Amino acid sequence: EENGIRHYTTAVAVPRGNGQVERFNRTILDSLAATGAKTDAKDWDKNIDKVQLGINSTINSTINTTPGEVLFGIKLNSKSERYINHVYEPAITDVTKLRQEVFERLEENRKRQDEYQNKNKRKAPEFKVGEKVLLKISNFTSDGTTNKLKEKFKGPFTVTRVMGNDRYEVKEDLGSERCSGSRRYVGVAAVENMKPFVVRSDDI
Repeated sequence: EENGIRHYTTAVAVPRGNGQVERFNRTILDSLAATGAKTDAKDWDKNIDKVQLGINSTINSTINTTPGEVLFGIKLNSKSERYINHVYEPAITDVTKLRQEVFERLEENRKRQDEYQNKNKRKAPEFKVGEKVLLKISNFTSDGTTNKLKEKFKGPFTVTRVMGNDRYEVKEDLGSERCSGSRRYVGVAAVENMKPFVVRSDDI
């Protein structure tokens, strides 16, 4: 909080909720593959320092500089560059000024992305604390079986907190379809995986 950093929890089975991290993970995996590391190899971590240096010393098109320079105030050089140059004298950067420029570029890019994403976006349904909802379940289970022929939604669950960004904290009701004994699911759900719980007249 002192540094203006807020921690957001993501909803289960919604990759877009953690899109920036997921995209960066893909960059890391592609970079590791380029070094000759295999995804099933146990020694992939031996190449991670090369990937880290490569990413931190590559100019990012959004911020128009390298992550390393923003963080350390110097241009990071590889070992081969230092060997060729013999003398390594990094260029010192005014970090405070650079970080402000980067912040402004990121903010401008964020607004542009928001405008693009929201252009044809329909307003998401809203739920209130105390409302009953059903949650969409995954097609596959942990044991490899499929739920494709089963009901797509389970519940009911009760909304216990509105978290913003189309996310809600929900708690499973006792007696729900998936509740076993006193063990009740509590977690974060994305609005696209939720729908109102409606009691049918023949259930009353």
